[in-house]
Amino acid sequence: MSIVENQNQIKSEDLSSILTSYFYQYPHAMFITDREGKIEFINPVFESLSGYKRNELIGKNPRFFQSGNHDSEFYENFWKTILSGKEYEGSFLNKNGSGETISWKERITPLRDEKGDISNFLCRVDLPHDIPTFSIGGQTSDSGASPIKVKESLFPKLQKEYGLTYQEAKICELLVAGQTRESLVQQLGVHSGTLKNHLKAIYRKTIERDLAEPGQGRDKLQRLTVFLIRLC
Repeated sequence: MSIVENQNQIKSEDLSSILTSYFYQYPHAMFITDREGKIEFINPVFESLSGYKRNELIGKNPRFFQSGNHDSEFYENFWKTILSGKEYEGSFLNKNGSGETISWKERITPLRDEKGDISNFLCRVDLPHDIPTFSIGGQTSDSGASPIKVKESLFPKLQKEYGLTYQEAKICELLVAGQTRESLVQQLGVHSGTLKNHLKAIYRKTIERDLAEPGQGRDKLQRLTVFLIRLC
């Protein structure tokens, strides 16, 4: 082996060590799967977020976290995107180790091997800033110790009791998580006009359902958000 080759090998090993250290010290939750989705590596922050220990997650498929709130079309679109080599960013309603359903904002990036083929997927997970807990109407739980958490019953309740479509219920879930109108357009990947039509349908099915005449105010989005938080 030449001196140059030896130096390149040392640099490669150093880089690998740096990247490994970076992965495990990264302040956000991350995990890496193989091409089929089997979890191979997780960092400590993801352990904490998921509520599971490392030995409970290694070798598992992320479907392990599924809450049942997403249909098959949702996952088909997700896999079609990342297997095409594109990065996917979106929200998943997943169950943590305590059995609670939490909205995870995930960014999945395909990783390629030396031949250029997709070999792994790197997933970064964040919780929306406002989702950990909510104080509903200024009230706390019976013990008064902590605010009432968003419950998993909100999503099916909106679909079954109020007749919202999956996309409409998803918009409501994101509103409760603190998303703005602008961020909804970006996160859902829809035109602002399409979102406006979805919101009109949501208003009609929820806050305007029992009104003799539809409301005319400009605070519909705010009233809808308050209505949804109370439903939680």
